[in-house]
Amino acid sequence: RLEDRRMLVTAEKRLAAGDPKGAQELAQQALDRKIGDEGRALFILAQVAVANKNREGAAENFQKAIQATRDPKVLAWSHVYLGRIMDMKEQRDAALNEYRAALTVGADLPEVKAAAERGLQQAYEPPVRPQ
Repeated sequence: RLEDRRMLVTAEKRLAAGDPKGAQELAQQALDRKIGDEGRALFILAQVAVANKNREGAAENFQKAIQATRDPKVLAWSHVYLGRIMDMKEQRDAALNEYRAALTVGADLPEVKAAAERGLQQAYEPPVRPQ
């Protein structure tokens, strides 16, 4: 069904629009009903965890996404995000491995390449949000 195929696209749009709860519900439904790329659904759930400042949940879902997908964009960004999480935990060596993995799988994705190279040059620090 068409709306099934659109489920993950809609989840991504919800996330981009600042609705992590809506994105989470759709991605979880897609996972439960085995609709679309499992890795992409897990990637969305990981991004929701990032939005909710749930670092452990995010790391777990990014790792699961890497196991579940063959989509180079999902693979590469999962490695970038894992690298950032490792940097925030002050695990620099682990972070560097993730950034290198991102470069390997995302070599022809300019945004990934830029993000991974930044990560290799210096440890990631989350942007400070004004109160």
